[in-house]
Amino acid sequence: MSEAHGAGSGSRPGRIAVLLLPLMAAAIFAAACHRAPSQARLRRGPATPLDPQTVGVITGSVRFRGLPPPMPVLDMSGSPGCRPAGAPPVHDPAVVVNRNGTLRWAFVYISKGLKGWVFDPPSRPADLVQQGCQFRPHVLGLMAGQPLRVMTRDRVPHNVHAAPRHNPPWNISMLPGAAPVLEYFNHPEVMIPVECNVHSWMHAFIGVVNNPYFAVTGRRGGFQLRNVPPGHYTLAVWQQRYGFRRQEVDVLPRQHVRVVFTYHAAPAGG
Repeated sequence: MSEAHGAGSGSRPGRIAVLLLPLMAAAIFAAACHRAPSQARLRRGPATPLDPQTVGVITGSVRFRGLPPPMPVLDMSGSPGCRPAGAPPVHDPAVVVNRNGTLRWAFVYISKGLKGWVFDPPSRPADLVQQGCQFRPHVLGLMAGQPLRVMTRDRVPHNVHAAPRHNPPWNISMLPGAAPVLEYFNHPEVMIPVECNVHSWMHAFIGVVNNPYFAVTGRRGGFQLRNVPPGHYTLAVWQQRYGFRRQEVDVLPRQHVRVVFTYHAAPAGG
């Protein structure tokens, strides 16, 4: 009798447990989408006032010399929900050479020369969007303490994993239709890699600085840093494959300074 009793009562709870497992997994996944930010926004002291009568402008471009490297097609065949049927191929954005011989997705910023200056980070978030199983934009900048809003517009699940060295890392899962999630980086760091643990080809890079003088080059490869106080600065640029370049820049009152960075293609066989 005891065996009959155990088989009859144990099978029903067993079936219920099996049925509940997918629901529990979905609940855990959804909870990750709406969890609290990894850290609170950094509070700074009062901002250093700028004299609008003396500020200058730094403009320039990031050029490429040599034969542009090939841009491999990203293999998304393992995730048919990422691209609609008949959609054009998507290329790896690691090195994008524009038609005018400049580079897209280069991060330009003032790396030295602003010691003692305090700038308020914007309260408006910078957006990192998952769309077409890609991060958009591929490279972005924000100030330390500025909100980063992570969103998805895809119909497939993602897992967004930021791996900084000088800020707390975070890893969030996002189901289709998930609400945006706010994250913060409170310490300057150039660059922070971001990847999707579900789709191995998805990568983004975030430049976090403690001043508002930064830009990401676009289809014309140019940049402009406005309202720069007079001073001596180190202007730096980062590119995903070719790394950093730096130049010393002097900005005089109300001066417009132009700077050109140049990257060269790797030698054949190098």
